[in-house]
Amino acid sequence: MAFPHERAITFQWTRTHNSRWRHRRKLICAGHLHVKAQRDNMRALKLAALSVVVLVLSTTVWIVWEFSQPSEAKQRFIRTEWLARESLATGIGDPGCVRGGMALDLIDRELLLGMRTAEVLALLGSTSRQDSDWCYALGQCSGLGWYDSELIVRFDTSNRVASVSFHRVPGYAP
Repeated sequence: MAFPHERAITFQWTRTHNSRWRHRRKLICAGHLHVKAQRDNMRALKLAALSVVVLVLSTTVWIVWEFSQPSEAKQRFIRTEWLARESLATGIGDPGCVRGGMALDLIDRELLLGMRTAEVLALLGSTSRQDSDWCYALGQCSGLGWYDSELIVRFDTSNRVASVSFHRVPGYAP
């Protein structure tokens, strides 16, 4: 370990006033080298801390996003199966995601967009709410824990389907 009073000799090429290069000896205090090494170590420490923070934040965002997405794989919409699974989706207990895959198919293929209320009623069956947003129970399809999910069908002012979305019901299922 070098003490501040010790000196190190380095060689450096410098340019003189007449544009010629010449080799010059330069004395550097060893204490200056120690301070520079500490500064470099601090930069490396700050970079490592920043990397850890970015990793933790990105992992947290990924986990939140992953658990907010439907956990069911997409399944082809079949009207008879949709209607037969209604009692399972609205029942008490742990039904699982009984209609979520078909709901994803309805959303992805945009089958409901532009339909009138009577057509939606004929295709999906009755619903508990019939204002501008109709809600269809899907079962427990998203996230960590037992949260119910719904298919939300929104109508515009002309009673045609404007949008269809997958929605996680706030609170725990009964």
